[in-house]
Amino acid sequence: MTLMCHLETNSDEEPGLGEIENQYLDGLQLSEAQSKRAAKAIDSSDMRESIIGCVAILCDRKVVTEVKAKARKQFEHICDQMCQRDERCKIEVLFTLLQIPIGELTSSRVMRNLAYCAVKADRFSLRANAVVVLERLAKQGDADALSLIEASLKDPDEKVRTNAQVALRNLK
Repeated sequence: MTLMCHLETNSDEEPGLGEIENQYLDGLQLSEAQSKRAAKAIDSSDMRESIIGCVAILCDRKVVTEVKAKARKQFEHICDQMCQRDERCKIEVLFTLLQIPIGELTSSRVMRNLAYCAVKADRFSLRANAVVVLERLAKQGDADALSLIEASLKDPDEKVRTNAQVALRNLK
């Protein structure tokens, strides 16, 4: 299934997804109704809706295992798609790697690969944000992430180099 990426909020969007996104961004648990709406959004053909649904479920400690597994599988599919091509919402997907629980990130090769490939992207904004995700991984002992942060010290963009310097300082 190919998902379309729409960064703009759809005015016809079913109420609640923006609120759900704000809940997990603020580190708050979802209500039962929000969890149900997020679970429904996992299968949306709209990539942004699917991302919100998946990440909300992955961040929610109360969600049943089957739903969490479905969200993880779909989110990994999205991450894999983003590794293979550079879409407008790649940065949004990358940003979500900062939101999901570290255990979800470290245990997923596909999610880690998104950070690994984004740090080599053409767009500096992807590279700069990838360094921040790589810092999360390096804090968990990921030697590949540390190596990529160190390589980013030589990036042509000042923001990427600065993020790499800050990440390395934070890792000491």
